[in-house]
Amino acid sequence: MTITRAPGDDNSKPMLRITNSFLLKADFSIGSKFEVKYGQGVITITRLPVQGEPAGGSK
Repeated sequence: MTITRAPGDDNSKPMLRITNSFLLKADFSIGSKFEVKYGQGVITITRLPVQGEPAGGSK
């Protein structure tokens, strides 16, 4: 994957686009809610539980 330029921007905002089957394998589906945490050189994406689902996910 490569960080690209955000569309319609003046070249100053980077964009990361993730589209692959690993999202499904990691229990992310269309409509999944998630949170993003940023650190120096690290981005963590965590799927949020669906209402009524245990905190550990649907597995």
